[in-house]
Amino acid sequence: MANDVQRQPAGGNGNGQEPALWGTFVAVLIIGALFVAGWFGAFALFLERN
Repeated sequence: MANDVQRQPAGGNGNGQEPALWGTFVAVLIIGALFVAGWFGAFALFLERN
């Protein structure tokens, strides 16, 4: 059947390992750093023009 999904207990005591999320974490950090750098760049441009 299509809905035969094996459920694991909420405590995480299953025998499968969770996937490593280091790549996702690094990607979020990089995107966040670019976002913050952009805001600081816009703020510096604002201060320079006033």
